[in-house]
Amino acid sequence: MKISMLVSLMTAFSIVIGNAGELVEVHQDHTLDHITFGSCLKNPSGGVIMDQVAKLQPDLFVWLGDNIYVDTNDRTERFDKLYTKLGNNPYFKKLQSTCPNLAIWDDHDYGNNNRDRSYPLKSEAKKAFAKFWQIPGSSPIWKRDGIYRAHEYGPADKRVQIILLDGRWNLDKQNTTEKDSYLGAEQWAWLEKILMRPAKVRVICSGVQVVKINTMHNGWEMWGRHPEERTRLFELITRHKINGVVFISGDMHVAEIFCTTKTAYPFYDVTASGMDIAHPHSGKFLTKNADFKPVGPPLLDKNFGGIQIEWGANPKLTLELRNSEGKRFHSHSVPLSALQFKP
Repeated sequence: MKISMLVSLMTAFSIVIGNAGELVEVHQDHTLDHITFGSCLKNPSGGVIMDQVAKLQPDLFVWLGDNIYVDTNDRTERFDKLYTKLGNNPYFKKLQSTCPNLAIWDDHDYGNNNRDRSYPLKSEAKKAFAKFWQIPGSSPIWKRDGIYRAHEYGPADKRVQIILLDGRWNLDKQNTTEKDSYLGAEQWAWLEKILMRPAKVRVICSGVQVVKINTMHNGWEMWGRHPEERTRLFELITRHKINGVVFISGDMHVAEIFCTTKTAYPFYDVTASGMDIAHPHSGKFLTKNADFKPVGPPLLDKNFGGIQIEWGANPKLTLELRNSEGKRFHSHSVPLSALQFKP
């Protein structure tokens, strides 16, 4: 795909870019009624499931990481090679022409499996990521320790925040109980400022699961491996009484919905992972915990996720898991009033 074409497709829907500068890009004339998302595209020339996403005509698609599988510690050319294949993919082109696309990375597109702050090609990975997703040179990410950023869509009465976290750049896998071991001090400070901005719905995007904790398999990554940081995230939301939060995540090669049971209101995490790969065993790795619970069955096949927003006097969210044919496998409706702190 030519860069000029990709730029036009990605910016066509960005009606208004706000002057919030370092914090957020604002697109106040683009209301979100249907957000779709997915992760883990093993074959950058494949992914026919993107056709099913495009058929739904969503207002936004979010790539939640492992968007390509670079898997190298020294071959810098692999970044551009694989991004070029994805950019030339007709399914990707169709999805790009249907709606705006936003992206974060997880380990395989950051560089290699389970890599953290010590990854030697992190700067090269950032350059390749920004080039492909057409993040301009004026973007504040160039001054940041990572690719985290945020977008806001719709007018004030329908404002949706899309908060894109970077869980790799500052990840300290050796000191998992240390403060700032997950996002890093700068990203934490930025996140707090973002959450203080007015919005009706806040979709926080994470490369790995936030709510569910797996301990039956040592290979899976999650916020739960940094328990103090996970608690810190929930306490940040609670301390400032931030309403309307929903998490979306990838990584696990399974689609599922979990929610907390002991927070001020339920924090839902919709995992959509495996756009062209699936590991049917993934859904078995669950430790029973009174602090969270599953919401419906897992989808152990190729998948993508969605959030339908019904605006009006009594707005509600419908959280979706969709299969490789684009059909709803499971959905769960949540009144927006249920994602609010009690007065």
